[in-house]
Amino acid sequence: MGQNCIGIERILVQEDQYDALYEMLSDRIKKLRTGSVLTCTPEGYINTVDSGSMINGDRFEGIQRVIADAAEEGCQVEGVGESAGRRYAHPQHEHGYYFTPTIVGSVTKDMQIANIERAFFLWILLLFFFCTKKVLIDCVFGFVYNVCTSYAVDAL
Repeated sequence: MGQNCIGIERILVQEDQYDALYEMLSDRIKKLRTGSVLTCTPEGYINTVDSGSMINGDRFEGIQRVIADAAEEGCQVEGVGESAGRRYAHPQHEHGYYFTPTIVGSVTKDMQIANIERAFFLWILLLFFFCTKKVLIDCVFGFVYNVCTSYAVDAL
């Protein structure tokens, strides 16, 4: 998957389940392989990647800045190696438009990263937590732009 037009960009999870979900997603995102399925391996052309290239890198600088701002506001930022939240310099495709799969955790609905006017279309997942129905409902209906959001809810 390259440009991720239909991927989940936000997950809202109950506060008591947040740490377990964040840890699970963090472990998984670090295992994602970024590259091109057109890269030939000794076995031929086989699917050795999970995350592909974008059409162009026009938005990378702005997205990197928003992720850095979120980290300064106290968000957790996890990804593959040192390039989490940044453009990925692929060793074989130096001119490709790759972005490191990234999780941004402890996001609140009033942060800039939660209110970007266009979808990321990247492997960037925002993880929110809530403790009451009111907070959940405020989040669900409080986003100005709500492309694709998932909810992890137990009985409240």
